[in-house]
Amino acid sequence: MELTDISYKTWFEQIKQTIRKTQIKIALSANQQLMEMYWQLAEAIVQKQKTTQWGESVMERLSIDLRLAFPNITGFSRRNLYAIRQWYLFYSAEYQFVPQVVAQIPWGHNRLILPTVEQLEQQLTMNDILTTGKDDNTSS
Repeated sequence: MELTDISYKTWFEQIKQTIRKTQIKIALSANQQLMEMYWQLAEAIVQKQKTTQWGESVMERLSIDLRLAFPNITGFSRRNLYAIRQWYLFYSAEYQFVPQVVAQIPWGHNRLILPTVEQLEQQLTMNDILTTGKDDNTSS
């Protein structure tokens, strides 16, 4: 058999395709694990803020401590911790665990989507109030 043979080239393309598919599966799995970790982190932050008097100052301290404890991991800036918390608060209103579809979206995309979704919900609420004359969020 010659290595330039068409059957070798076809076989090699199949191997490359298998490797590429596996790379994609690994990336998706890693992203899902990251989203689940962010969910748990935000849940812990929200619960601790509800049960203590720490308030917002805990975010800066937590950011510093996490970056010191895990210097090779990015994503623990104060700004990102606030974004993670906002993301959790948004989805936890509807779901007990991070929705599977949301867990498959890369974090950077989740950060871009969230403000858009919140604005859309506000617009739908305003349209509802204008159409019906009633605000479901106020007591009658």
